[in-house]
Amino acid sequence: MFRKYYVFSSLFLVMVLVAITACAAPAAQPVSEVKTLRVGNIMPFTGQAALWGQYLRPGMEVYAQLINEDGGLKIGNDRYKVEMTFIDGYGPAP
Repeated sequence: MFRKYYVFSSLFLVMVLVAITACAAPAAQPVSEVKTLRVGNIMPFTGQAALWGQYLRPGMEVYAQLINEDGGLKIGNDRYKVEMTFIDGYGPAP
């Protein structure tokens, strides 16, 4: 009689433990703050090759804006907003 009680209580305990672990909520992920990723571009904006820089800059700004609208770049557990920085790389032809 004691053996039946022991088997029944052991099975019941195992079923309760399985139910608890199956219904347990997943571990909460740490909330990541949004950081800024600065991307630098050195392109000609003045001089003879200025058209290249003037044509490429708007496309790069739109692409960064689209990335930011989608929540930015996820690297590890962190989210990064993209910020474009443009520097004039004027170099006159010799």
